[in-house]
Amino acid sequence: MNHRTFDALGFSPSYSCQSDPELPGDGDWRCPVHGFRRDGSIAEPFRSRWGTPLVVRFELPDGTQWVGLFEAGGLGGIDGLFACPDPSGAIAICDGQAYLIDVAAPARTTAIPLTPITLVRSAGEDLIVLAGFSNLAAIGPPRPGVDQ
Repeated sequence: MNHRTFDALGFSPSYSCQSDPELPGDGDWRCPVHGFRRDGSIAEPFRSRWGTPLVVRFELPDGTQWVGLFEAGGLGGIDGLFACPDPSGAIAICDGQAYLIDVAAPARTTAIPLTPITLVRSAGEDLIVLAGFSNLAAIGPPRPGVDQ
């Protein structure tokens, strides 16, 4: 499963997205661009030292767009973009490195400390399971009253 496509996993995201959109000829995406390092921090300038980054264009219901550049993990694993139980959440995985994204607030993107990711599956109506070589991680919807 080494593809860079979007899989909704049966969830209903509130956004639309495009994996690896064509780079504009003039280099101007005409929307905000955020580059993310493997630790989830924002990179200025962005460089993907460990391989080809995953590029994703997100569009919110109000028409707002932004582009995310996600650094490759460098350890192998899968590539792809996945919806989350939270309608504004997404998981981007580039070469096994996973990022949990709040599409409405890209600065809240965090790296998932399980690498390399080798498998992603939905587990019922409100859970995603990520698998590495010897560990698992689960992602569910936000809990009411818990600061995110």
